[in-house]
Amino acid sequence: MKKYTLLTCLAAGLFALLISCSNREEEKAIVLNNEGIAMNERTNFSGALLKFREAINLARTAETKSNTYRNMAVTFYNLDELDSSRYYSKRGYEAADKDSYYYYINKAEYQLMSNKTGEAIQLLEKAKQERDEMEVYNNLSLIYSGEYGEQYVNPAKALKNALKAYELDPAPALEEQLAGIYFMQDNYSKALEHYAMLMKRFPEVQLYKFYTGQSMMFGGQEDKGLALMEEAAARDDECRQMLHDVIDYAEE
Repeated sequence: MKKYTLLTCLAAGLFALLISCSNREEEKAIVLNNEGIAMNERTNFSGALLKFREAINLARTAETKSNTYRNMAVTFYNLDELDSSRYYSKRGYEAADKDSYYYYINKAEYQLMSNKTGEAIQLLEKAKQERDEMEVYNNLSLIYSGEYGEQYVNPAKALKNALKAYELDPAPALEEQLAGIYFMQDNYSKALEHYAMLMKRFPEVQLYKFYTGQSMMFGGQEDKGLALMEEAAARDDECRQMLHDVIDYAEE
């Protein structure tokens, strides 16, 4: 009887130890995933991928695995390696619990890369019901802005989703997206408001200076706007080509 009791206690202690180790690995995976996100934002994509791969090996929950696979997909997308991005989006929804937020968001992005935009919209709407997350609204904003086909263009929906995405995460890329939608809708004063803030925060980014000048020009401040665009064009080849396009358009 005593021997049985001893074995039971040892088994219970081993089980507790395994649970403790598993929890530590999961916590470490979350830390590594967050470090990878920070590297991604600094455009250190190779470093980010190393962190994400370490995180995958340690992750113990479906949510952490699926989230990390999604971050790997985003990183490969930033590297213009679309096949790899699509692959990890698929791994992401396969690793997720069915009908969970990460199942919907990963599968939606997989469908976007598979040119199945209609199905992606349905999945994003389901994801929205699960969680109020920036990436859902940002994807919808891009879709309704025409990034995935002119047949999906809906200026009102594009603006609504861009505003929500920016509210949840006022990141520069999301503010740029919002400003671009305002510009496309001929709301040059609101576009100028956001581009001017980006230019102030990132004076070294000539595109922000160019877009600020462009918004000023189309908003009625032609001389000031043109001067700002010319200043950007003198420092950046892309801005130089864009300036030619703007002048040609204005002369038509």
